[in-house]
Formats: sequence, C-alpha cells, structure tokens
Amino acid sequence: MFASSSLVQISVTWDSQISDESSGGAIIDTYWLEYSADAGSSWNTVQGALGSLSTATSGTQAGLTGGNNYVFRVSAHNIHGFGATSPEATFITATTPGAPGTPTVVL
Repeated sequence: MFASSSLVQISVTWDSQISDESSGGAIIDTYWLEYSADAGSSWNTVQGALGSLSTATSGTQAGLTGGNNYVFRVSAHNIHGFGATSPEATFITATTPGAPGTPTVVL
C-alpha cells in the first residue's frame, strides 16, 4: 500500500487482485478501503462497501487533520464474500514545517 498526502487528505493505492486462486478463481468485484483515526480502535469506510462494485485500486480520504497518523486497510470481495484484510499501513498527513534553529551572528 502506498500513500501521498496533503494537509487534509490522504490518497492510498494498492495492488490489484484479479482473482484469488485460493477461492477457486472467483473474480474480485469490489475492494473495501477503511481508515482509522484512533490506531485501529474504530474503522470508517472510505470506499467499496458491499454492493458498490468498485474495483478501483485507490481511494482518497479528505477532511483529515494535518500532522496526524491514520491507519488504512483494504479487503477484497467476490461472490463468496469478503476475504481477510490487508496488513494495516499507517500514514501521516502533511503539515507545516517545524521552526528552524536559533539564528547566529557571524562576524
């Protein structure tokens, strides 16, 4: 999973999975991307809830706070249901730079 961010949003991408050999080759019909703002205690859907038929391998969550950590995970769905979620990936939104060091005078 890869991400890019701004002050208020994170865009996430992941590798596609056409079908899962362990499920008999059933075609993936949607990906479910979720994020957590509290280190995985609760999850919010970004995209791909059941019935959406979204096979996009990227998603963007807006309305975030700069400089905070957000945890993302994704799972695939086929005609048999949702599979296991991916490993969780933590990303931080961009923020303004910290203060520079104290100026010194060179004579």
